[in-house]
Amino acid sequence: MKRAMSKLWLLDLDDTLFEASAGMLYSIHLRMNEYIVKHLGVTDDEASDLRTRYWATYGATFLGLWRHHGIEPTQFLSFAHDFDLAPFVRHDQHPACVLRQLSGKKVVFTNGPRNYAERILRCLKLNSVIDGMVTSTDMKALGEWIPKPSRLMLVQTCRRFGVAPCHATLVDDSVMNLKCAHEVGLRTVWCTGYRQRHGKLANRYALPFIDHSITHIRELPFLKR
Repeated sequence: MKRAMSKLWLLDLDDTLFEASAGMLYSIHLRMNEYIVKHLGVTDDEASDLRTRYWATYGATFLGLWRHHGIEPTQFLSFAHDFDLAPFVRHDQHPACVLRQLSGKKVVFTNGPRNYAERILRCLKLNSVIDGMVTSTDMKALGEWIPKPSRLMLVQTCRRFGVAPCHATLVDDSVMNLKCAHEVGLRTVWCTGYRQRHGKLANRYALPFIDHSITHIRELPFLKR
């Protein structure tokens, strides 16, 4: 199906708008493990296994911890992201220059908590460029947490910004998230460069639910419809 020009860009944060794998994600994962050890009484290895297993299963570690262990997501995410972020954010990536070239609304769409996303945007000097933000703090409906990947969350977000899914684009480094977006009609852009640089992506192979594949967001303004 040919999709119309995007009126809404949903932009992932980690390893999409900036290079989180350069050290940021490692620090977050260590703090997640620390929280799991303390609250579930498991070993470091067991905590690491739960973290990675729940991420692979649900697309968000906090969702598995909430569903299976009753851990409150807001407390868990707040602890995991409570450290100085500035040293991990490079200032030579110029995301603002790129995003200003995109027509339509630009919305950060991340499973990270709001206070984390706000600090990253300040570091990247994106506050004047971004039109909105949807974080894990907002990803709840009828008492259920619905982070990425969630069809309902995608549809609700498009509705919130007054744009039909067929006029929206998700830019993300996660195949799981992009597959879900494709299923509800969004255009999908797979951002692979940062993950590939840090050995988290062996090949940029073709997938039927990926409309475009890029190595860096600087390529976004040059995408064809």
